[in-house]
Amino acid sequence: MAPPFKSKSTQSHPQATGSATTATSSSSQSPATRPLILLISLNAEVSTGLVGIDQQLCSALDKHAETIQSVTTQATLKHLSANPKPTACLITHPSITEDGKVIGKLKEYVTNGGRMIVGFSEFLNRLTLPQFAPFFRHWDLPWEVGAYHRSTFALNPAGIPHPLRPKKLFEAYSMKSTSLKNVQPKDKVYLPVSTSHVEDRSGNRGEPLTGALLNECPAAWTRVGQGYLGYVGDVNDEEESTRLVLEMCGITIAPGDLGPRECAVGLNIQPGRPTEAIMETCAERQLMVRTKKNYPPLRAREDEVAARAVKRANFSRQKRLVAESRKEAVWCSAQ
Repeated sequence: MAPPFKSKSTQSHPQATGSATTATSSSSQSPATRPLILLISLNAEVSTGLVGIDQQLCSALDKHAETIQSVTTQATLKHLSANPKPTACLITHPSITEDGKVIGKLKEYVTNGGRMIVGFSEFLNRLTLPQFAPFFRHWDLPWEVGAYHRSTFALNPAGIPHPLRPKKLFEAYSMKSTSLKNVQPKDKVYLPVSTSHVEDRSGNRGEPLTGALLNECPAAWTRVGQGYLGYVGDVNDEEESTRLVLEMCGITIAPGDLGPRECAVGLNIQPGRPTEAIMETCAERQLMVRTKKNYPPLRAREDEVAARAVKRANFSRQKRLVAESRKEAVWCSAQ
């Protein structure tokens, strides 16, 4: 997890108001026209910036949204009752599962047209397995926790849920994720296909995903009343997942809005010294611009198209990992 984002605005102390607000941005939009994003982080320790989300997501929110982070029940209920309502709510801490008042207000907010996204942040890293199903039952969803592994997943070849836009997302990518069971096919955003395998951290493919594993998904988006609930099961803040979270929030970004990110490319292991991660600044990956001819009507071979997309994404990731390992070897030999 990246360090807290340093907002350019004055931060209010969480003990005093229960929220921290990012009130300024490099965006040319006025505060009245930018979306309002509420980060609900009950019981999280907030002092100098937004916590629980990664560096690139913070960068994009700073450019395109008014962002409020709420860490107390009272502040959260206040923001959910305000007018205008938040454009979207990001749940970044699982303490919400124990707060019936906030759950009730969130259900009212979503069913009346709001958007709520969970799973991509500290919420997922701290949520216990027995808490998954009861949490989603609040929204009358049968979703349950599925497998936990790394694999390459593709956009739903039958079409992704409305109003998400496929041209704003990577067609396939590798992520280590906690998948969901019992998700309706129409609600799956990314899913495994016939060429998906369990992968190790080096990108090597292991056993293929078969049987029930092919029915699970690491990212879902469904209608709840007049609103939407989204889940992103990525546990490592992959850049492609950050784009998905922003798309679920209804935020359109331009090239460069995410900025660079700090990536762990290896480990420095030396006798008698603590093991340290080798970090490297990775540039923002550019999303391929597709023309209309790249989006033919759905046809019988759509699954084959998704399978090829997974192969391309897996090959691309392996090339990056090989390049990073060579850099690591050079770095270690120089020590």
